[in-house]
Amino acid sequence: MYVKKIAIFLIIFSMFYLSMTLLIKKRYDTVFTAIDNILDSTEILVIGDSHAQTAINPDLMYRCKNIASGAESPFFTYYVIRNILSNNKSIDIIIMSLSPHNITVNQEHMLNNDKKRNMLLSRYMLFLDLEGIRKIFTNTGDFYINIMRFKLFSPILLLDHINRTNIKSEEYEGLFLGNYDRRECREWQYDLYSANIDSLYKTDNQPSRISDIMAESVNKIINICKLNEIKVIFINTPIYCEHKSRIPEEILIAYYNLITQLLEHDNVYFIDYIDFIYQQNGFFDDHHIIGPYSDTITEKIQCFIDSL
Repeated sequence: MYVKKIAIFLIIFSMFYLSMTLLIKKRYDTVFTAIDNILDSTEILVIGDSHAQTAINPDLMYRCKNIASGAESPFFTYYVIRNILSNNKSIDIIIMSLSPHNITVNQEHMLNNDKKRNMLLSRYMLFLDLEGIRKIFTNTGDFYINIMRFKLFSPILLLDHINRTNIKSEEYEGLFLGNYDRRECREWQYDLYSANIDSLYKTDNQPSRISDIMAESVNKIINICKLNEIKVIFINTPIYCEHKSRIPEEILIAYYNLITQLLEHDNVYFIDYIDFIYQQNGFFDDHHIIGPYSDTITEKIQCFIDSL
């Protein structure tokens, strides 16, 4: 009798899960079709974290789309690019923010925080494969339990994430892709942000090391772009001078060493704007610039592209 009840439960659960899987596949197809439509005819794609999101105005570039998102590490950027390029053949150039903080192990630490990890998973689970999921949960407790739980319930969670937002197909951009965020001028105090700077570059009050996962992801981005005959332009966007002075020298040296290695690829370019703006009123906070300066930088990038 007990075995019979278990069998009935498993049959019901399997039927429920199968129906949910079929339903979520349909929604996956809808989402990817919407993303393809959003990026249709795009020739220049801007991607990365909030540095690219606030620094590059796509309206000032030819057939450009800015899909950068806050807190997006190179690890997630790779999966977004990989999925986009599986269907999109119009993209010729990818502009990606790559600053010193993007390649430290602190980017991995975000995945050890349950709240941040869940936020990132809800945004990127659509693009991830099993290898990506394994890397996310590698440093968490109960690794195999977390993997099993994710594989079982991620379709349900993703469907719930879509339904709760009550979005229309043309609004998928804001759900799974970022967009240009034009920041306005305001008064701000550096002291209010200085406490958070060490969280980008230090671990246990010591300079962080370069993340193997982030460096590997950057190289995977370059390789997949090379296969698709796409040029990659890495941008180190402006940060406030006081912020830059707090970056450990070891991090800066490791960062520029990595950039030198990346430039060995014939499809890679690098533009360094870290010192482009000195005055505080050019920034929204210690590492995001305001709209007028993003216009200036965008125009300079366009000139650089025209010279290629």
